[in-house]
Amino acid sequence: MLQITRSTIGFAAIMLLIAVVAVVATDEISACVNPAGQVRLVADGGACRPQEQLVIWNSEGPEGPEGPAGSEGPQGPAASGLGPALVIDANETIVGHFLNRSGDVLVHIAADYFVAAATRQGFVPAGTFIHDQEDCTDTPSVATVNPDALAQGALVKPGEAWVPDFAVVKVVVPTGSFLFRQSVFADGTQSVCIPQGPLGSPVTLTPLRMVPLSAFITPFRLQ
Repeated sequence: MLQITRSTIGFAAIMLLIAVVAVVATDEISACVNPAGQVRLVADGGACRPQEQLVIWNSEGPEGPEGPAGSEGPQGPAASGLGPALVIDANETIVGHFLNRSGDVLVHIAADYFVAAATRQGFVPAGTFIHDQEDCTDTPSVATVNPDALAQGALVKPGEAWVPDFAVVKVVVPTGSFLFRQSVFADGTQSVCIPQGPLGSPVTLTPLRMVPLSAFITPFRLQ
C-alpha cells in the first residue's frame, strides 16, 4: 500500500515552486505531453520521457490592439460643503454671490465684476465721489484703485453702481489745485460738494463710469 507522508508532500510542493520560478524567469514555457494528454512542465531545455512530446510557447504574447472606449460612467456625487450663496431678486434674477456677513455681494453685469453691499431692501448707497467742478456735476473719480484686483469695489448711488473706468486716461491734478468731495449715505441722501485743497502734492484720479442697477427688483433674498 502506497503511503504519503508529510515530508513527501512538502518535498513535492518545493519541487513545484522551483519549477514555476524557473518558468517565470524565462520568456518561454516548456512542457512535455504524453499520449494521454497529460502535461507536465519542465525546465527550459529539459528532455521529455519516451512517448512524450515537447511543447514550447511564449510566456508573453505581443501587445494587442487598443480596445474600444468604455461607456460613460454615472454622475459623481455632489461636492460636500456649501458653496457661496446666491443673492436673488424678486424676479428670481441672480444678483450675485453673497461674500460675507457684512452684506458684500460679488455682482456680475455684462463684462463688469464688482463688489457692492446689499441687504434685503437692495443695494446700499455708499461712497465718496471726487469731482473737479465745485458743483460736483462732472463725471466723478476715485483716488485709490488697484487695477490688478479681480473685482473692483463699487461706489453706489440709488439705482447706480460706479466702477473705475480703466479705458480712459487717468487725470493728474497738480499741486495747489482744489478738489471737491461728495459723500453718499445709506439712506440715499448725499452731502453738499465739499472743497478740499489747495493740494500739497499732485493727485492721480481714476474716472468712474456708471453701471445701472435698475434691472434688479427688491426684495433680495439668499438661495
